[in-house]
Amino acid sequence: MTAPVFGAYVPASSPVHRLDPRSKLLAAAILIAVALVVRSWYGLGLLALATAAAAAVGRLPPGYLLRGLRPVLVFAAFTFAFQLVLTTGGAELARLGPVRVTGDGVAEGLRMTLRLLLVVVTVLLVTLTTRADELAEGVERLLAPLRLVGANPYEVAIVTTGALRFVPTLLEQAEKVRRAQMARGVDFETGTLVARVRRLFPLLVPLVISSLRRAEELGLAMEARGYRGGAGRVPRRRSRMGPADLVALAATLLAAALALLAGP
Repeated sequence: MTAPVFGAYVPASSPVHRLDPRSKLLAAAILIAVALVVRSWYGLGLLALATAAAAAVGRLPPGYLLRGLRPVLVFAAFTFAFQLVLTTGGAELARLGPVRVTGDGVAEGLRMTLRLLLVVVTVLLVTLTTRADELAEGVERLLAPLRLVGANPYEVAIVTTGALRFVPTLLEQAEKVRRAQMARGVDFETGTLVARVRRLFPLLVPLVISSLRRAEELGLAMEARGYRGGAGRVPRRRSRMGPADLVALAATLLAAALALLAGP
């Protein structure tokens, strides 16, 4: 099985795939919100178990999901290092020049890294098990109350799902540019972390140009197909919440409550 590109839909017939997109979006929002506020290791562990259970029910092999996390591992490492440097409380474990590595710094770094990974995995669980049209429908129907204030929920849904679905294309283009740079002798694998990060800057200019070009092509394609912000659009079909969706939401709320009530 090939490695997934972040955000790319994986066709399957699992119970998670068959859930209403609204229930998946609501469950993901609950888990992400709780992950961002819980400080307890027990609570974070419960959330990790909940996401692992959802991945198992969704028939997403752990190795497949972990390979999909590779694009964010560098950011996770920076998050850990950032917290390690800024958190100075607790017993000193080591000293790296002027930087004190403390027990509290290590704990906070691990906690923030785990939070980040939980958020990313939760988003992956939604995007890997939900088609783009279903995701757009779910976002639009959840945001339907915005019509009361004059907003167009369909446009918000298009922007949101378009941004999510543009991530795989962006990562694929970044990999192509990186390989082209390596063919010209640029070494991204050796040297210090700062040196390797500095070598990534030449990727930005062609990547930005390519992104702007693709965005322009998408806009022209939508105009050519008569896109008018959802005016006059008739949905192909409407999904409905069933007993499975209620069970999934109840399980999510239970996991969230247990995580919030867990001890330190």
